[in-house]
Amino acid sequence: MKPLDRLLVMLGIGILGIADAAAQSPVVPVGPAPFARGNAVPPTILFRPEVGTGPWPVVVLLPTCGGVNIVTFDWAERLLRAGRMALILDSYTPRNVEDNCQGDAPVTQQMMADDTAAMIAWARTLPMVKPDRFAVVGFSWGAMAAAKMSVGRVQARLRPPITGLRAVASFYPGCGRTEPFLPLRVLDEYEWGGDVTTPLKLFLGAKDDEAPARFCIDKAERARSRGQPVTYKVYENATHAFDYRMLGSREFRKTLSGNRGTAVYRYNPAATEDSARELMAFLAAQLD
Repeated sequence: MKPLDRLLVMLGIGILGIADAAAQSPVVPVGPAPFARGNAVPPTILFRPEVGTGPWPVVVLLPTCGGVNIVTFDWAERLLRAGRMALILDSYTPRNVEDNCQGDAPVTQQMMADDTAAMIAWARTLPMVKPDRFAVVGFSWGAMAAAKMSVGRVQARLRPPITGLRAVASFYPGCGRTEPFLPLRVLDEYEWGGDVTTPLKLFLGAKDDEAPARFCIDKAERARSRGQPVTYKVYENATHAFDYRMLGSREFRKTLSGNRGTAVYRYNPAATEDSARELMAFLAAQLD
């Protein structure tokens, strides 16, 4: 049986107000339970590794603005093989947001951060979870929310505050007010350069024309110069969403708002596999 066929927990309750819904009982299947890979992805899915009884560290996966897709499950399966629990968090479906990629993005990074804090607080109560061993891994829009949570002052002001967060990884994020592809209203809420306290690792594409790597590199170097735990790796032939294996050998062209041209997405299997190895090594160093 494949690891992802063993769904441990599926929360049918919405993400909105989930901290107040902690008293509600999640559905815990006694055996294998199906999950949807199409439009009906449940709000939160927690998977456990195939071998062992735990307790395990938990890695929270935050998807792109397009939502949970097959790539999200790819990363969950890699984590399971590495002996981590994987929690896929969908902040969009409970808010009836089908596309968070347009306009001012109705689901903000702050919302995703709040949702993550609530999910970590809930997961810490489970006996199969190591309560002080959490990581957050985000992609594109989710990557920006994840990076935000590497900042100590952000963790402290979330409700509930995040406890037990040991590592943050951010795949092809946008990096601050100099970023050309986001409205300023969105950028105003996004800042991880102030006081990074939780180790943060960035995975960037040198050919990313939607969220150019140079802004992240500049910001990471400034943080590093202040002694903050920020590292990064740049893949020379990688675009935005370089792990999107559903593209195969095809290119996807996305029209950017404001007459700023197009962004090209290409699947890069070499960058994907190397970033997976790098991610697992980073997580092992922080969680084990």
